[in-house]
Amino acid sequence: MPTELGAPGLQISKGSFSVDLNNRSVVIGASDWNTITAKSTVAPKLGVTLDPDFHATATTRNRFQYLADRLVAVAQPTFVPVGIVSTTVGSNDVAIEALLNPTVDAYRLSGLHVTVINKSPRTTLGSATFFSGAGQSIVIPARGVDFLRLTVPLSHKPPRPVGGELHEETNFHYDRLFNCGTKGCGA
Repeated sequence: MPTELGAPGLQISKGSFSVDLNNRSVVIGASDWNTITAKSTVAPKLGVTLDPDFHATATTRNRFQYLADRLVAVAQPTFVPVGIVSTTVGSNDVAIEALLNPTVDAYRLSGLHVTVINKSPRTTLGSATFFSGAGQSIVIPARGVDFLRLTVPLSHKPPRPVGGELHEETNFHYDRLFNCGTKGCGA
């Protein structure tokens, strides 16, 4: 399980985390994640952009490139937002999310709605909207993934974890996803 989602990214001291995508589970173990350093060679299968809030080091960039390459191996040829990990910090849920675009077209997304739900008992814990103001959007390049760190204020406190693990899910909806085509979205 991740122990830290603050800058410079995602730290795992032991165990693993898994990301579910297309009815498959991509498992990343601490033993793999922690061997990737600034000097590691990670062959990119798609481009990676990290949210400025990561304050990314070369090690962080290489680790997220590894994660992106593992995700694209099981991805369908369509844009999809994917929850990576989240944790409760005070009265907020801090989540790392991926906007995965394995297609040849660039996309512009606005009005990203994120809802954090406790699975049992099923309760909405909090929600927030990102990239929703006038002229605000995010461009996801062709054959790329944007990793975001998003903070969602919690209106309900999560129940105590069962077996040390919270049972939450993150749902995504967006107001507009514009396909910019193969030439990119421009300014």
